[in-house]
Amino acid sequence: ESRPFVKGLSTDLLLQLIAVKIVATSLCRASGLVGGYYAPSLFIGGATGMAYGKLIALTVAQSNPVINLSVLEVASPQAYGL
Repeated sequence: ESRPFVKGLSTDLLLQLIAVKIVATSLCRASGLVGGYYAPSLFIGGATGMAYGKLIALTVAQSNPVINLSVLEVASPQAYGL
């Protein structure tokens, strides 16, 4: 994600991955398959943070915002993912 000229995953794709991961983890745990909660929670938290960071950056960078937020400094989506 930090390579130059690479946009990375879109916000829509990140939100879809979060939903699919929650459903897959729930189905695996309910059916008795071996799996944990720790690793999926790390993935869900990281993807949620990245999506949030992208949404905040998009909100601040709007061309005609209702409230002028261009003076705000926004961290990179990777920082929100961490």
